[in-house]
Amino acid sequence: MEAGKSWLVSVSPRWAVEPSSSTALVGATVVLDCSARGFPEPALTWMKAKDKAAQDYQPVVLDGVRISQAPNGSLILMSATAADAGWLICRAANSVGKPLSKFVQLIVHAPARVVTEGGRITGHAGQTVSVTCEATGDEPLTITWLRHHVPVVPTQRMTVRETGTAGVVRALLEFRAVTATDAGPYTCQASNPHGHHSQVFQIAIIGEALNTYKATGTDTCTSTRIHAAMHKNMQTTP
Repeated sequence: MEAGKSWLVSVSPRWAVEPSSSTALVGATVVLDCSARGFPEPALTWMKAKDKAAQDYQPVVLDGVRISQAPNGSLILMSATAADAGWLICRAANSVGKPLSKFVQLIVHAPARVVTEGGRITGHAGQTVSVTCEATGDEPLTITWLRHHVPVVPTQRMTVRETGTAGVVRALLEFRAVTATDAGPYTCQASNPHGHHSQVFQIAIIGEALNTYKATGTDTCTSTRIHAAMHKNMQTTP
């Protein structure tokens, strides 16, 4: 080497932080690490498979808000969705040697979530009252109806029916010939291996209290008339 001269040595890419597969929950922030060294400094790009199969990769669209790339090359996903799941490639390349590529898989789990908003359900005594609760999430997904923190036990008058498709479950709580004893809070609780979520439905029954009041009022009035008549007869008796 001549005195006073410096030489720059080109270096092919090598991993500083090698990418790896990751698992996350819906709504979480995901960081997929990917960092490389070399000279010239390697450019890092991310690509994602269009479907669940690890093929037909397309560049990841960076919007700078929900999906962005850190200065070191890591991919950042804010509020992860089920659509973010799949196979990805991080590629590091410069003008020297062979580019580096690493396949990673992102798995996004959906915790159980009750999507039917709780609230007040009003019914008339003697009629049929039903409450429907719908939940979403990864399978296995179940719904349990609770009253005072205890699972509801079906009876001849009260039934629970559950239907569902992939990732969606609906549970119907139904009362026939409903009475005032059926009133109160009922909790719809959805569960799967990734979480629990619930909503409370307040059942109110009208009619029975009003009928009781009318009967009591009639009895009181009748009793008053009887006593009045007896008092009048006593006054007119010689």
